[in-house]
Amino acid sequence: FILALFEDDWLLPFNEHVVNWTNCAVVIPESQVNKTREILLAIPDDVRCNMQKCALEVWDRYIADRAGWVRGLVRSAVSTNDVNMIKP
Repeated sequence: FILALFEDDWLLPFNEHVVNWTNCAVVIPESQVNKTREILLAIPDDVRCNMQKCALEVWDRYIADRAGWVRGLVRSAVSTNDVNMIKP
């Protein structure tokens, strides 16, 4: 399996400094839900395998329990603050 998210303008949990969702999931616009099968079948096996590994790692590290959620939220906040501190 691979994670398929059907969304339009949905904010994924944690920011890109914590989870690179494009490595872990296929984001499909709601308008293309009827093309899901074709989209998923077009993903090469090696890419699908890497996405599965990434999704499992994200699950284990950040989503499986409350401590993970806190860890992910803190890392998101810290990375956001670090980026904002660099801006003039």
